[in-house]
Amino acid sequence: MGFLFVGWWLYFNVKEKIFLVLVSTLITIFTIEIFSKRIISEKLQRLNYNEKISSFYDIHYKNLHHLSTHPKDFKDVENINSLLFRTLGNGATKILIHGDSWGAQFEIKKSKKLLLKFAKKYDLQFILAGNSSYSFSPLTAQLTKLRDDFSIFPKFIIIIVDQTDIGDELCRYQNLRYKSNGRVYVKPDPIGTTRIYSIGNYLEQCRILNSSGFAIKNLIDHKKFVIELNKNVNEKGYPCTSKSILKKLEKEISNEDKNYIIEVINDYTENVFDNDNLDKLFIVTHPHRNHITNEYRLDIKDLILESLNTLDNGDSIILIDQFNFNYYSNLDSVFVAGDITSHLNENYFIENFVKKILKTLETYL
Repeated sequence: MGFLFVGWWLYFNVKEKIFLVLVSTLITIFTIEIFSKRIISEKLQRLNYNEKISSFYDIHYKNLHHLSTHPKDFKDVENINSLLFRTLGNGATKILIHGDSWGAQFEIKKSKKLLLKFAKKYDLQFILAGNSSYSFSPLTAQLTKLRDDFSIFPKFIIIIVDQTDIGDELCRYQNLRYKSNGRVYVKPDPIGTTRIYSIGNYLEQCRILNSSGFAIKNLIDHKKFVIELNKNVNEKGYPCTSKSILKKLEKEISNEDKNYIIEVINDYTENVFDNDNLDKLFIVTHPHRNHITNEYRLDIKDLILESLNTLDNGDSIILIDQFNFNYYSNLDSVFVAGDITSHLNENYFIENFVKKILKTLETYL
């Protein structure tokens, strides 16, 4: 066979040989590209890539750190704004409820039913914008975005302040927070860093796979990026875990950290009252399980009170922090069993948290 091939090859002149080499090369490249594009399509499918969702995310997360749902897990493309906020009721008066996952808990079924009934009674519309790990800095940036980009100007704001906001600020956002034209914003984590909310790594994978040029090159670049990312995970792990953030509550913080937290609280309240439409700000705090068992020494309520003492608009701020302590003899009726972040038991959340907030709000409507 080798002899026949050599004989066949010698039969062609130089130009024909060059032509055959070019044709075979092109066919090989074309074949590789076809297979590479197929692999890219499969990878994008596994990533649950959607161009509209990724584009929306890419626009809005750049000064907000992250949105409510990972783009890979978001399904409601027709209601894409829900990545930032959700509405409940159609009344004339807007009330914003935001915070971290404690704020997001207002969107459970029983809570939404209660809020909707309240909204119909008083001609309200609730703007639900709770988002996991949102502390004062991203909440400040979020409020600016709701006003500037979506023309949402609430008359009342209810901020749910969790105890983990201290650790979130110090560990997650302090180095990403910045000011531009007097406004507070929070950058996303740099691409390639291993953080729990590093959405940029997902978007970067999608960008590489969708890049123009040869598909095979995109596959190689994507493989290099994933290898480097996995290397960073193995070497550095995921900093700012729930345990490390909660550890901040076990002892008093330094004066430097304390002053920083008070500063971000002041920046938030200043932004809140930057709009004349705002009537009242309700700040809601609640202890964690370990506060009640005296294992935590630091309470964010104390830092909020220090901040409020420096403000001129204290009459427009209502602090809601006194809840029914009769339940505290049975902590499992207050907190979700086994939850280190002390989210509230659903029944307690509805009966002693949401209803108290609405009762306080009702006096100002």
